[in-house]
Amino acid sequence: MFKLDLKAVLGFAMLWLVASWGLGASASERPNIVFIFSDDHAVSAVSAYGDSLVDTPNIDRIAAGGMRFDRAYVGNAICGPSRATLLTGLHSHANGFYSNEWSGPFNGEQQTLPSLLQNAGYQTAVIGKWHLYSDPVGFDHWDVIDNVFEQGSYYNPVFRSSAGEEETTGYVADLVTEKSIAWLEQAKENGKPFFLLYNHKTPHRDWLPGPEELRNWDEDARLEEPDTLFRNLDGLTRARREARMRIEDYMTDNDVKLAMGNNLTPEQAALWEQARFRAAPMDESQRRRALDSGEDADGAGRNPSAAVDRLAVRGRRHPSATARRDRRAATGASRRDARLRGRD
Repeated sequence: MFKLDLKAVLGFAMLWLVASWGLGASASERPNIVFIFSDDHAVSAVSAYGDSLVDTPNIDRIAAGGMRFDRAYVGNAICGPSRATLLTGLHSHANGFYSNEWSGPFNGEQQTLPSLLQNAGYQTAVIGKWHLYSDPVGFDHWDVIDNVFEQGSYYNPVFRSSAGEEETTGYVADLVTEKSIAWLEQAKENGKPFFLLYNHKTPHRDWLPGPEELRNWDEDARLEEPDTLFRNLDGLTRARREARMRIEDYMTDNDVKLAMGNNLTPEQAALWEQARFRAAPMDESQRRRALDSGEDADGAGRNPSAAVDRLAVRGRRHPSATARRDRRAATGASRRDARLRGRD
């Protein structure tokens, strides 16, 4: 059965629009384009599709006023390759970026959507997640997430631009939004149409809640256990069997919220502490004893390292933190080497 690659279709559609508008079209005939890109955002987390785990009223408003894709497929649904497809309108084997780990830097000199728009008189910008291990080409302005091998961190990420690296303080979604709004405010004053790739890291794992979510943490909120939690994958396709999303094999202590995020300021860490202990208020001495013992006032595990050691899924324990760190370090080294080769 023919499968539609949504990102490829979007890329080709935009390239066709560029050709249709042409270099001679006036600014009034060329619409402004803001492409909002969320990361690893499942259909089951978009309430415009009906059966959703969360409410997404702003996304639903966009869907109601436009078009909703109900049968769309992607040829290579991981971070970098999907972005390369969007930029080029080509499948991974044709644009050369087929893997987050092994492709090397993305070749921005090939024909891309932003370069065509730029040549057609558009102001172009990309802000947020890039994850292609090369400096963006075809953009008048770029300000992309750089730390954690361009995956970025939820709190206090490092950004990279033509001016160099910038250390920031804040939540990544807020920072990307603030930077995007600032650029749009400047772009609308120039009288030229604009194109913005507004690229969020969220909600890519490890799904760390932002300050507002931590302030409003509802300890009593529960989601029903999904029917597929302990699904037997024997006999299913290789892609389904090898997907790195199984709780027993791949979820880390950060993923399942048994640990705070790393790289937090004291104020950010305090918000995490408040959310984690809201269900069982304690004074400072009680809290310290609970952390040391791995228990809270009701006997439930609170110390992340102690809890993850005890955590089991029907008798099957999570992989050790050391094994996970080793895997991440090996993957990170290969990505770093690829990026360095691209800068030589």
